Amino acid sequence: MTKMPKRQHTCRTGKAKFPALERTLKEWVISQREKSCAVTTVMICFKAKELAKQMNVAEFVGGPSWCNRFMRRNHLSVRARTTVGQKLPDDWEEKVVNFTSLFRKQKRSLASKQIVFSTWMKFRCHLMLLIPELLIH
Repeated sequence: MTKMPKRQHTCRTGKAKFPALERTLKEWVISQREKSCAVTTVMICFKAKELAKQMNVAEFVGGPSWCNRFMRRNHLSVRARTTVGQKLPDDWEEKVVNFTSLFRKQKRSLASKQIVFSTWMKFRCHLMLLIPELLIH
């Protein structure tokens, strides 16, 4: 290996020792994620060992380090559960437009009510100042 700069790392993922096993495992991970199932590294290791037995691969170990390298090689990452989120309805764009127009109408209505209220309060204050003068005279 040639000498690397201090801040640069070598790509140590290497080539897969058992490419058929990893290909099958990657397809399994993707299918589980399409079903909105969480896939952990423990599950990946367990499934890899299970597949190795089925494929008669005796020298396969499948520990946590192998799992991390497998995930890096195949551009996979541990993700949060995907079943928490909700799917948007088909007419979500129309609902957004309706909501924003309703919001703008309410905002205009509220602004005009505030103008009327502030005008009424000013008038009331002037009226209160005039009433004692009217009662005295």
